[in-house]
Amino acid sequence: MKDKVLNNVDVVGYLRENNLELKTTPKGRAIQGSVTIAFDNLNSIRVKVYASEKSPQKGTENKTFKSLLNLLPNHTTSIKDQLETNPSATFDTVKDLVTKISAHAEFREYAVKDDKGNVISRTEVSLRNWFDSIHVCDPNKKYDVCAKFSVDAFIEKIRPEMKKNGEELEETGRYLITAITPDYNGTMHRIEYVTEAGAVSEHIATNWRERESVTMTGVVYNLMKVEQKAEATQFFGQAAVGTTTTTFIEERLIRGGSQASIDANAYGYNKAGFTDEDVKNGLISRESVIQKNTENRAAKGENSNSSTATQSQQPVKDFGFNSTPAGGFDPKGF
Repeated sequence: MKDKVLNNVDVVGYLRENNLELKTTPKGRAIQGSVTIAFDNLNSIRVKVYASEKSPQKGTENKTFKSLLNLLPNHTTSIKDQLETNPSATFDTVKDLVTKISAHAEFREYAVKDDKGNVISRTEVSLRNWFDSIHVCDPNKKYDVCAKFSVDAFIEKIRPEMKKNGEELEETGRYLITAITPDYNGTMHRIEYVTEAGAVSEHIATNWRERESVTMTGVVYNLMKVEQKAEATQFFGQAAVGTTTTTFIEERLIRGGSQASIDANAYGYNKAGFTDEDVKNGLISRESVIQKNTENRAAKGENSNSSTATQSQQPVKDFGFNSTPAGGFDPKGF
């Protein structure tokens, strides 16, 4: 595996909701919870946070913890705070009144086994535990509000995205890519991406290959879509009643990256991402983490078949568990 593997998600936006808490744990004080960062009225991203006061490895001051002290709820103003004060306010009228923050995070997978032993997982965006990983934006600088990612990945599976058209399935022109990439601890995560339609999809279909390494760049969308429909009159003389349906679109949209995939087994340590041995060891580590997560949930009396508890914040959906895409690698197969 090359020395510096990318797993970066850089987020800049308006603080929609602040759920950070300062807690005392058996190992000392820690700040944990999440911040929801908005880019516009419909598109937000939730960043999970955990930082202990002391570095677990060296026992020295954790600079991430120190910076988070200034981002606890009593030091910030969120869109949620503004709307509670003035329910008629809109995103556009309050966005310049709230705290604007920048966060350096990474993709991580939270996975457990259900009662039948099947792995179910969700992809999360977690704050990186390093110096200056989160801070209040300088009001005198201009920022591009969005969530951009750059990741090194081992391609597990590439398949056309399909959508239903009547009774038939048809291709959308995009591709779904199941990819494996490590976090800073070296554990591999299985994460799904989708390619941008057009030139990006065409290039990837021609030049990227399964079981080889690539670098992928793009943006993260967690978009709320609201549709209003009019129902037919059910009773004589009764006016049609409108209904509102809310759906969520979660996408890690690939918009660029490597010109071609690289076979790490053939080209060596310095030029490529992951050899078969790297992936094997990373997936063994992943399996260990999954087992630990499953045992922890069982100890808390939680049902592994259910989604996590619904939270009030919107428009970020509290995404439940999704089945891992078929065709996943078995570490023992390497």
